[in-house]
Amino acid sequence: MPGSFSEGDNILMISDTMKGHAASADGNIHLSIGLDDEETTREIFENFAQGGTVGMPLAKQFWGDLFGIVKDRFGTNWMLNCTVKK
Repeated sequence: MPGSFSEGDNILMISDTMKGHAASADGNIHLSIGLDDEETTREIFENFAQGGTVGMPLAKQFWGDLFGIVKDRFGTNWMLNCTVKK
C-alpha cells in the first residue's frame, strides 16, 4: 500500500489504480478499510453501494478474507477487507 493511516485498531489504506488497469484523473484513488467484523463489513459495503457501483462483489477470497470493491455515489473507490474469524 502506498499510504496508510491508523487510529487505534482501525486502519485506512490508500492506493492508486490496480495493476493492469489504466490510470485516470477520474477516480483512480482507492481507499481501503481493514475490518474484523463480517456484519459491519457487509453493512458498510451495502451503504457504499447504494447509488454507487460494485466493482467486485463482497466475497471470500483465496487469501481467506472477505473482500470487495465498490465506488460510492460520490465517485470514491473503496476496498473493504474483513479478516474472517476462524
